[in-house]
Amino acid sequence: MIQNNPDDLPVGLHQWLISGDGCPAGEVDLLLTVCGEESFPCNDGTCVHMSQRCDLRAHCDDGSDEMECDKVFVGTDYEKTLPPPPPETEDVLNVTLSLVIHAVHDLDLLAQTVRLDVLLTSQWEDARLLYADLHSEQFRNEIQDPDRLWLPRFTVTDDTGSRVRIEERGSSLRVLRGSTPLPRENTRAVKGKLRTTVYPGRENVLFLRQELSIAFQCQFDLRWFPFDNQRCSINLRFADMESKLLRMLGTKARYLGQKKLHEYKVEFIDMTEAKLENGQRVSLCLTNLFVYYLVNSYLPSFLLVIISYSTFYFPLEGFNERIMANITAMLVLVALFQQPCSTILKTTYLKLIDVWYMICIVVDFIMVILLVMIDYIRNLGDNVTKVFPASAGVKTLFAAENMPNARKFNTIAKMMLPLLFLLLFGVYGSISAIQYSTG
Repeated sequence: MIQNNPDDLPVGLHQWLISGDGCPAGEVDLLLTVCGEESFPCNDGTCVHMSQRCDLRAHCDDGSDEMECDKVFVGTDYEKTLPPPPPETEDVLNVTLSLVIHAVHDLDLLAQTVRLDVLLTSQWEDARLLYADLHSEQFRNEIQDPDRLWLPRFTVTDDTGSRVRIEERGSSLRVLRGSTPLPRENTRAVKGKLRTTVYPGRENVLFLRQELSIAFQCQFDLRWFPFDNQRCSINLRFADMESKLLRMLGTKARYLGQKKLHEYKVEFIDMTEAKLENGQRVSLCLTNLFVYYLVNSYLPSFLLVIISYSTFYFPLEGFNERIMANITAMLVLVALFQQPCSTILKTTYLKLIDVWYMICIVVDFIMVILLVMIDYIRNLGDNVTKVFPASAGVKTLFAAENMPNARKFNTIAKMMLPLLFLLLFGVYGSISAIQYSTG
């Protein structure tokens, strides 16, 4: 033994000088240990339990139990461009997906785009590999340099079939221990160095964790806006070459982010099998937070209709005041109608909020026509000449006998218009409630 210190004992890892036996190497590293089968020999000659080997915490005084902790042994005949072989009882290899959405960003109605922060996990077995010193806690079994292994490649498309933009923010590859170690003759001096506990590739699952930012197009159907429900979907499938050799299995998708967004609420998320493409379809279901539009659009327009209706309680002689109040209300309704058009996607079809404004404008127009008819009846003459003495002062020269008819017509309008309001608004409200609840 080559001694650097006179007090060194031959136990542990030291350099030895070999001579006289025909060996080509004069100086070699040899490990002399008294550790048992279930112990790991430290370089200084002490022993720790094999379960403490490569557990991300140094138990040897010299830290040698955390050296050379590569979790995977890749053979020289390993080809990372080929997927792993399937089990003997299967024709294809199963790859299990799990998806968690952490946040929904940039839900843009005008651009019809959605951006998601997604955690995508994939699990599969690779029988071509051997693993070293696996632990029950998966965070201790992380594989360094995963690019040397075969990894599943996914193609992600939106509802239009176009590929989406994906930004990978981080990834890790770990091994989930699921089997017992191989026999002892396969666990000694792996790679000719330290004693290692070896596990087979079969029954020990590779666990790929990817943090992704996915931006895609969502075809919003705004016919029932703002009482609408939207479904935005993405499709995951394997690359063309691997789609025939692999089977994608999906588990339940989850949403862990903020439920209430700027305009919509995340109702639920689901993952279903896309049988024609051997993939999975992930759908995000959204419901509109319509309270803002109730306060900002529906309530002001409804109050304007009430203001227009109140003119039927003005004196019949004040036609100018009555008609100007209605026309002003109609102009304000038209201005309010233009307001959501600047913030909502323009469509070739009428949205439900457009129908509401059309109802309000038509009702206001009907009231304007009724006011004109009432004033016409009030001023309708009977071709009778009235003579008044000069001492009686100035008299209003209109057909006084037509005033009761005008008042009667005005009273009928005051009674019938609320019924018309209730009918139109009731039908509108019922349709909106049914659509919102059923989706």
